[in-house]
Amino acid sequence: MLSTFWLTANKDIRRRTFSSLREGTLQRKRNKRAVTRIRTKFMGARLCTSVRSELLSAIQKQFGDHWREKLFAVRSSGVGEDGAEASYAGVLETYLAMKGEDKICDAVIKCWASLYSYNAVQYRRENGQPLDIDIAVVVQEMVLPDAAGVLFTHDSISGSPGSMSINVTYGLGEGVVSGISEPDTFTLNRTFYNKISIKEKCIGRKETRVSASSVGGTVDETVGADDGQKSSLSDELILQLGEIGILVEKSFSDARDIEFAVKDGQIYLLQARPITSLNIENDFEIGHELDTGVLTDHDLFTTGNTGEIIPRSATPLTMSQLWHIDLGSQWSETKISSRQTKCVELDFGIFSGNIMINMYNLGYRANRYTSFNSTEDRKALMEMAIFGKTVYPELVDSIERRFSSARKSILQKLKADVNSFYLAFRKTRSTSKLAVKYVEALELDLSVDKAETLYAAIDQIYRACYVVWRVTISGTPFGSGGSLKPILIRALITNGRHVGIWHV
Repeated sequence: MLSTFWLTANKDIRRRTFSSLREGTLQRKRNKRAVTRIRTKFMGARLCTSVRSELLSAIQKQFGDHWREKLFAVRSSGVGEDGAEASYAGVLETYLAMKGEDKICDAVIKCWASLYSYNAVQYRRENGQPLDIDIAVVVQEMVLPDAAGVLFTHDSISGSPGSMSINVTYGLGEGVVSGISEPDTFTLNRTFYNKISIKEKCIGRKETRVSASSVGGTVDETVGADDGQKSSLSDELILQLGEIGILVEKSFSDARDIEFAVKDGQIYLLQARPITSLNIENDFEIGHELDTGVLTDHDLFTTGNTGEIIPRSATPLTMSQLWHIDLGSQWSETKISSRQTKCVELDFGIFSGNIMINMYNLGYRANRYTSFNSTEDRKALMEMAIFGKTVYPELVDSIERRFSSARKSILQKLKADVNSFYLAFRKTRSTSKLAVKYVEALELDLSVDKAETLYAAIDQIYRACYVVWRVTISGTPFGSGGSLKPILIRALITNGRHVGIWHV
């Protein structure tokens, strides 16, 4: 890399400068003095004859004999500048509309120097990057665009792949990057099969246009009121940009922040970098990261059973009521089994919208410490009911360690079994009649236009819904309260040696 050209010849300054920056405590004044020394040396230097000759020869070979009449962009490209975890784009310098040998060569020197600005060095410090890195300088022929901007192939805030956004304004993209012009913002919907459509168009004022000067450099121009109220891109170009963005994303295999320019209906891609903010947790996510609990080596979640009943992601209504149902179920079980507990361990969990059963809390709670079953038999019984087969025999020890402190007396175990039979048989008829009563009373109007009205209607009949659910789950012989069907099947398979309630 050409950035090491000057510093290599001044090894002592380089060594002393970066050794002072590497010391543990942050001392701003000393660090600023250190990097200022490097920048001063760069800015006072000129390209040596060999480097200048090599650079100009490469430009002439690429752009032809008339390259001196063209405008060029001289861009910094530092190692680690644009990454998925850190990006200091904008900290390093880029010089637009450079014309002639001297301006291009001076811009190269300034790009090198920008690598050692205080902000650039401090950013590398804070993000764990090497302080002394290399930098390339890219010389590109300028496109004098009608409009330019940036395209995000994922939503840059939520990270949703179903949304793409475009920020664009008249003239050079510097108007968007620097914020001197309020750009147009276009939002695209993107399906799983990469079909895109325009979701929203927000037209900015675009009062200022950054344009290239014919003599080199850029100038700010005032945009007329009528032009400022018009869209900077046609619908056709917006959709075409979205399709190109998907192709670029596939090429890099990740979401991209793409700089582009449009000239006479032709789209030019200038740069593509990872969306740095995509995987950074925001304050809300950090504050609520433990809301759903933390998985440990002694938890086993499964979509067996629940995956059949609710095969897709649960709706917000289902999620909001599941917690209350879970608590109600455990309260009912506590009455039946005389279970004493100081805390509540929920039987269900929600992960990525999918309702899952916590096998330890729901399936393995009954064991030799809490019932007349052996731990092995009860585990096998519940796994037959949930999975249709027995799994994970190595879990027996961890189940017993977990529930050894919840040991029940023989009287408590006997009471729990008697209550279970009473609920499964004697209460079946009465609870069924109660369910019928509530079902006949249901009057749910689903023709409402507002979700708030629908939630209010559902809340009014929530007790009815809950009673019906409890009847279905716990009030029948083959519900979860009795679990008689898998018990009988296991008894038949084992010739009556294991009937699930008592070990015979």
